[in-house]
Amino acid sequence: MGVAAVITRAAPPETAILHATVHPSDGHVPAVGIFLESAAPELAESAARVAWWTAVGMQPHLAEWNLLSASVSLAPGTAW
Repeated sequence: MGVAAVITRAAPPETAILHATVHPSDGHVPAVGIFLESAAPELAESAARVAWWTAVGMQPHLAEWNLLSASVSLAPGTAW
């Protein structure tokens, strides 16, 4: 449950591309996939949170799902 984000590309170095997918707590197939670009690596976690709230805005029933808190590694292909 929560948001799982995989960094699919990190070039140039000051930019992080995140693919955030919302996973429901009830085990159903993930309902929302969102690509976000943060202006700087230190904003990557904030970008993932924006993905979460965007998903909630698009599909209000997602509001009951939890956002996982995590630190973000900027290595391409790293999941958290």
